[in-house]
Amino acid sequence: MRSAFLLSLCTLIGLQAPAQLRVVELNKLYHQFNNGAELPAERNFMVNTPIDPRITMVAMQVNNKSFRHGSYLFESVWEKGAQQASVAQLISHYKLRQNASYSFRFLYYRDITAAERRQMEEWLTQTCYASLQASISEKRSNYKLQSSPHAIYRLLNYTLREGLAHYRQRKQFQGGNEFSELVQLQIKSTVKQKVDAGLDGVTNIGNLKEQIAAEVRMIVNTYDYIIEEEFEVLDYATEKLNSALALNIGYGGIYRSGDINNLSYFDAPYAGVSFSFGNRIFSSNFWNNTSLSAGVFLKNFKPSPTTEVSGPLVNLPLYAAFGYRVFNYFKINAGAAVMEERLNGNKRIEVQPFVGLSLEMYLWMGFNKRR
Repeated sequence: MRSAFLLSLCTLIGLQAPAQLRVVELNKLYHQFNNGAELPAERNFMVNTPIDPRITMVAMQVNNKSFRHGSYLFESVWEKGAQQASVAQLISHYKLRQNASYSFRFLYYRDITAAERRQMEEWLTQTCYASLQASISEKRSNYKLQSSPHAIYRLLNYTLREGLAHYRQRKQFQGGNEFSELVQLQIKSTVKQKVDAGLDGVTNIGNLKEQIAAEVRMIVNTYDYIIEEEFEVLDYATEKLNSALALNIGYGGIYRSGDINNLSYFDAPYAGVSFSFGNRIFSSNFWNNTSLSAGVFLKNFKPSPTTEVSGPLVNLPLYAAFGYRVFNYFKINAGAAVMEERLNGNKRIEVQPFVGLSLEMYLWMGFNKRR
């Protein structure tokens, strides 16, 4: 009977097929992927979206909530380059959790014209000037800052970021698209300057404005694209994957008594199931390899002609153990065995430590969705 049990376990083991890159089509009319099909979970996938001939770059952003605050979990970018394309192909290397929902935002960009670039530079410069004018006033013969130099510097950077929100660089600007520390230093030194010719005179304020204008021009020239269209698909469901049951078949020893020189123990094959502390896709290797196992030893023990050691409930010794996977399929287990000792009609439950080495395999629950 026990041999049949082991044979059944082995024949039910499913091997996971190699993962392939799934392709899904965005339907902008109905805000769906693949006509309403669920998105792939726990694997990379590609999204195809049709584009207008003027579109030269597309960004796809993934989030587990709305994009109200501008943050997202992952972004994939496609550039047309010299190719003639009517479809943008965006690969998601962010693996979605199964049976969950995610939101997607698609940003369609076209090239900035020379006139648009000049307008962008002029508007940003004047807006930064206005922020500066509101933050610095004259007090007798000196300048007075309405807030700290650092706060004014932050305001200028906020103005810059907001003004550039609808534009995109081909390559992210290393300076973080912020004004340099020189601007902040010049703001700090303003309080030490005399008003002289007034707020708009050739003074430290004039030098500060020149520096701001030069840096705005430099940053604007790094931008290549402007948003032509923005499109969102909110709260879209992912597929529900079939779970895998981890099976353990191994051999272990149960401590009885004695020390290293006079050790008494039981040994036997055992079988059971294990539950990992982590998800193989989203957790670290340590938690993926660590599990809690439970099962039975596949035989009873007879330490003497009048004594039999079995187990409660299933008439076989039980075990529970922590396991750690090594060499992909093997697990080292350490835990406790629960045994029932029977002597002359009397029963006694005892718990003893055990260690073992097992082979871990997987039984896929529902073969129609096995990947």
